[in-house]
Amino acid sequence: MNETKMTVDFGYAFATPHRLTVALPNSSDKTLLDVHPGWLRMAWTYDNLLDKPLAAFVAPRTNWEVHIKPELNGRPFRKSRWTRAEGWLPALETVYEDSAVTLRLEAVGGATAAILRVDIANAGKKARRVGLRCEKPSYSVGYNPAWVQPQLPDDVLLAGWVERADRIILMAVGGDAKPVIAPNTVYLAWKLAPGERAPASRCTSVCPAG
Repeated sequence: MNETKMTVDFGYAFATPHRLTVALPNSSDKTLLDVHPGWLRMAWTYDNLLDKPLAAFVAPRTNWEVHIKPELNGRPFRKSRWTRAEGWLPALETVYEDSAVTLRLEAVGGATAAILRVDIANAGKKARRVGLRCEKPSYSVGYNPAWVQPQLPDDVLLAGWVERADRIILMAVGGDAKPVIAPNTVYLAWKLAPGERAPASRCTSVCPAG
């Protein structure tokens, strides 16, 4: 009779998503980053743990979240990996790879926002279409103004009717184009020739205080 040797390890403790935070050094204002295979969730709150009873197990309420989803020719990248910047800094580096195309996101924390720097390179022999989908889950909270009226800005997500009319959830800078594809989404698009590298862009998650 064959007996299978059973072992116990802690692999289950490191299942995705992996949660990291980005912030200025020594700052208590942090943006939560949940890294999933193929995409990134950014979230933040206006809550404060100092307002909670001492030692109470009370999690702050998530006020806002944005899903960042890189795409190659309209599909998710096949491989992704992530690490802290330089191995220890309070910043995130995540790399998405597929068909000789690399998209790198670098996330850092600012005083009132978390900033994503986008860097793309096509080392293959064919032209590729690369996209970065920045979406607020739920159509009822958060919208792209250009979806409502084409003449309005297409590079921001506003909070909508449950918040101040000028509350910016996300602002995007860069990209060869910003096609309006959904009411709750800002989409950055690039077309890269073989060997071409896209200039650095920024997809900024803005979370002003108050």
